[in-house]
Amino acid sequence: MSHKAELERTWSCQPCGNVTRRTRNDNTPTRQQFEQNLNDPDMSIDLLTNDDQEASTSTQPPKDTPTTHNFTMDDLSKLLDIKLENNKKSIIIDLKTTIESEINKAISKLRQEITQHTIILKNDQEKIKNDIHNINQKIKKLELENEELKKQMQEIRKHDHTSNSEKVVDNYKKIVLYGLKEYHQETEYDLHSRIINIFHEILDINITGYLEEVTRIGKFRPRQQRPIVIELISKRCTKYILQNAKQFRNTGLAICEHLDQQSLQTRKKLREGLILARKRGHHAIIRNNALIVNGSVVQTQAATTTNNCNESSKSIEPERDAENTSYATNTSSYNFQPASGYL
Repeated sequence: MSHKAELERTWSCQPCGNVTRRTRNDNTPTRQQFEQNLNDPDMSIDLLTNDDQEASTSTQPPKDTPTTHNFTMDDLSKLLDIKLENNKKSIIIDLKTTIESEINKAISKLRQEITQHTIILKNDQEKIKNDIHNINQKIKKLELENEELKKQMQEIRKHDHTSNSEKVVDNYKKIVLYGLKEYHQETEYDLHSRIINIFHEILDINITGYLEEVTRIGKFRPRQQRPIVIELISKRCTKYILQNAKQFRNTGLAICEHLDQQSLQTRKKLREGLILARKRGHHAIIRNNALIVNGSVVQTQAATTTNNCNESSKSIEPERDAENTSYATNTSSYNFQPASGYL
């Protein structure tokens, strides 16, 4: 029997090679599964066949195989919780890695931008330093030029002050005669003679030895009487003539002091102020290059400039004030010689 069983085991069918045979006591649709205890004392040995023995031996699990367990809902929920926790940890790790990488990228980009801006600012700073250095050089150059110009201006002012003082001093010896008729091709000798006769006739003085120079102002024009600038040798004689200028009233002639261009502008402004003050009903006169209204001096910029020039001329010749106190209005103090005749 054993030989037969062994022979049957060796038999094989090619179509049924892939068929899984059911084991002993397996559940089938037509047979309900039940457990048979081979150690039951009521069970007879005769009931066991070789096939049952083989089936029982084949159905017994090996001693080394682990026993199966029945899973409950709690076990399943625990497994799910563990799985979810693991997934959560993995997601957190991935997020941390991603955030760290993005932050590192942003930091590196920010560092590059800061480095570029730092380089640009450094270049701009160097450029500004160079510009400041160039500006300082230009400022130093301008300061030197300014100092030179100041020195030149001081020299020019000194020169102008000296020249103006000389002009003012020279003007003290000059007077201007208005209204003297001019003849065609009149000689200087004839003009001298006529002037000497006029002063002898009106002021009863002889200025033959006191005339330095006689010239007419401007160009010759028919039917026009150019004023005459008379330069005398003595300032005392000039002072006397100006003090007695009122004697020329109603004679068609007039005498006044000689003024330079600046003094003429000053006198013009003073004259405008005089006319305006008189129109307003005030008593106004011009005296010593100053406008006097109702007994008080009205200072103007032009008058101040002229007074400064006069003060500078007085400082050059301080003896002039002392001489003015000794001037008299009569002819006896000058010892003028009477005119010998009229020409």
